[in-house]
Amino acid sequence: MDSKYTFKTRNLYTLLLCLQIFDIANFMIVSELVEKGFIAISPGTQMAIQVGVVLVTNIIMTVFVNHFIKRKVWVYVYVLAIVLSIIFAFGAGGPLKETLAPDQIKVMGLLGFGFAALSNGFIAMLALTDVFSQRHELSYSLIGASWIFLLFGIVFANVYMFLGALSPTLLVTSENANAVVNCLRYSFYVISGQDPPFPNVAMVIRNVSTFESIFSNLYGLMVVGRLLTK
Repeated sequence: MDSKYTFKTRNLYTLLLCLQIFDIANFMIVSELVEKGFIAISPGTQMAIQVGVVLVTNIIMTVFVNHFIKRKVWVYVYVLAIVLSIIFAFGAGGPLKETLAPDQIKVMGLLGFGFAALSNGFIAMLALTDVFSQRHELSYSLIGASWIFLLFGIVFANVYMFLGALSPTLLVTSENANAVVNCLRYSFYVISGQDPPFPNVAMVIRNVSTFESIFSNLYGLMVVGRLLTK
């Protein structure tokens, strides 16, 4: 593979990995500190940070998709899915939520989180194909595989959000945090091999989390096996 092309792609993986780590630190650590009153950040500021990270990440992901797909129509489809997921997801859980009927919130949540899961799953498949179907430098493969692993946590969080929008009985709940933050935390507890501190979780969610745990372990084995064959 051309060295210039490889360098550009490695930079994309590195940037996406850094953004993903920042996002995880935000909802796993910073949000928890705010909820417990250890630091003072207004909800508006937290929302602005979250929206900013999401927008920047999705812009870079669009560049990533454009980097690998030659047929521009699929890039446009991906961008449309991203835009719709942001509009519907933030519409269902943002400030406008109070003005909507319950059925409208449900439909917007299903569409928003459904589009998010599909678009993130799509880009994960592109990255998997790149990292595991071709021979790359070790640093390239490690950075790419690390970002894909974290992206799987986001994809499964989108699935939990989708199920929560489908029925309130399937929500991942806690005392203070909102449903979206809870789903993200729950997913990363599972993918890291820890027991999630959410006692009242529906069996459907537990079953999906079992699949997520099995999948993450198999992915680790696949990464090790692939690196050993290089």
